[in-house]
This record gives sequence, structure tokens and C-alpha cells, in this order.
Amino acid sequence: MFQQGMSIEEIAGLRGFVTGTIVGHLEPYVRKGDVPIQALVPQEKIDRITRYLQKHEGQEETLSVIKTALGEEISYTDIRVVMASVQKK
Repeated sequence: MFQQGMSIEEIAGLRGFVTGTIVGHLEPYVRKGDVPIQALVPQEKIDRITRYLQKHEGQEETLSVIKTALGEEISYTDIRVVMASVQKK
């Protein structure tokens, strides 16, 4: 559905899921490089999350610690997708 041009919100509404679930289903494709991360997360958020992850590289941090550090405007879904993209590299 996503590859057919439907938005995350459209897919979620049609399937009866929240957007985070749909993005979660797309994470493996981000990790493989089949779905560009920019299709799921705005570049500004990607940059913020990536900077944080680089600064704390090698540290075992939970998603909640990362989320607290980055603030309310960054969602858990944003973090998970960026982390999947970083794992691809």
C-alpha cells in the first residue's frame, strides 16, 4: 500500500491501526534501504536524532532515555525509524 503511494495515515485508517504500527511494519524496509527514511520522518528530526545517537554511540540507552533527552516533538516512532536507518549503514 505504501509503495502504491498511500500515506501512512491513509493506510492506518484503512487497516484500523495507529500510524506507529504502520511505521513499525515499514522499519525492516528502511533497514534494508527499500524505503527512504525521509518518506517517514522529516529531515530536521532525522538530523536531531542522528546527532544524539552519534554523540552517545556505544552507550546502551533505552528508547525512553533517548525520547526524554530529545523532547516531546520527537516521537518513539521517529527514533525507531532513524535507529533502523542507522543500523542499515
